[in-house]
Amino acid sequence: MYARQFSYFPSTVCLEAGSRYRLVLMSIDVVHGASIQLGDHSLMVRLPRGVPVELELEFDEPGEYMVYCSYYCGIGHPYMSAKIIVEP
Repeated sequence: MYARQFSYFPSTVCLEAGSRYRLVLMSIDVVHGASIQLGDHSLMVRLPRGVPVELELEFDEPGEYMVYCSYYCGIGHPYMSAKIIVEP
């Protein structure tokens, strides 16, 4: 998943519940962050420009999990988000 002012690409990722995934994120312009909302907690990572960041994730519950930019990146920052859809 790429981060750029003021969006993530792709903006929606579909995964299967119970499978382990390696999510690779990278900013292509300025420093960004990614806060992945996981129900009662979140996972936050910093995304320096041009540096791939790898996460190992497993979603046990189907649902929609939002991803928000967690590092101020400019005027469109409040609108920068993506969605992880976990299907049964």
